[in-house]
Amino acid sequence: MTNVKTISGTFADSALYANAMQSILDSTWRPEYYNDQGLICNRDGSLRTNAFLSREEWERLDAAIAKRIAQRINIVGDLQAAGLSDTLPIGVYLSKWRVASERIAAQVTMEFETRVDSDRSDFKHYAVPVPIYQTDYDFGRRYLESVRLAGRNVETTEAELAAEAVVETVESVIVNGSTDISVEGYTIPGLRTLASRTTGTAAAFGGGDFGTISNILPTFLGVYSTLSGNRYYGPFNIYIANTQYVEMLNRYTDGSSKTALQVIEELPFVNFVKANDLMTAGEMVWYQPSSDVIDLRVALDMENVRWEAPDQSRAYYKVMWAGVCRMKTDYAGNAGIAQVTSC
Repeated sequence: MTNVKTISGTFADSALYANAMQSILDSTWRPEYYNDQGLICNRDGSLRTNAFLSREEWERLDAAIAKRIAQRINIVGDLQAAGLSDTLPIGVYLSKWRVASERIAAQVTMEFETRVDSDRSDFKHYAVPVPIYQTDYDFGRRYLESVRLAGRNVETTEAELAAEAVVETVESVIVNGSTDISVEGYTIPGLRTLASRTTGTAAAFGGGDFGTISNILPTFLGVYSTLSGNRYYGPFNIYIANTQYVEMLNRYTDGSSKTALQVIEELPFVNFVKANDLMTAGEMVWYQPSSDVIDLRVALDMENVRWEAPDQSRAYYKVMWAGVCRMKTDYAGNAGIAQVTSC
């Protein structure tokens, strides 16, 4: 007898989708187990004749959730792709780290035994809460019996919308932070709320409104000049409001026929520029995808949890995720994150 580990059919259209699907299927919360004949049973191997969902219905529900996660995931996916995600035990309420001061310059010698100056780093300690994001949906037993009698599949809309709501809230907190969650006085900063981020208008960085195509390149060069002055050299991940993203698709009239977006993404300090609907009009945010600037800590990957009403008339479900995106500064208080407005 084994828990469900695989699904039938070909669903994995992308790595993010495949990862989301495997996470749900590997869930330690899944209530149904199956014997070698595919029949639902209890942990001790006895058959469950009144189980709410069949194996095929579970697979359909989980596949729909995983697909919606892959469609909506954005910043989380980019952090995972950059190798900046790790796990935490679910019992951790605060994720902690420390930042060391710079050491003195190494000395250059010709002999091993030459005595050199010793140095000891000083450390600053930081922490952020690790919240749980969750939303519920449910099925009535009579509804399930009716769709089975009619030969229809279980409706997955509510499950998909629940997964989408969780992912969107996670992404919103990454961008905006949250002061609603506080543990030992620590709250969660976001890309546009971290106190140490670089801020300024496009004009202040030497550019201006992106409605004028000649303002775009100077803005990007000005932001990079400021960040590199704080020893953050990129390359940077950049999210921009939809309106300004469209403006970057305009082409130069200098004979190159390139769009402004093509020109910007050819710069050595730019990984990508993506439209993001969490950005307000005229706004973009930058971050250097390195562990000293930003990373993700996941205590519970996306789960589809179920429990039943005492009279077994209704099954209740909860889509949930637990984790936090950690925004970091160096010992001097500088961050490899920038927020630009009035683009």
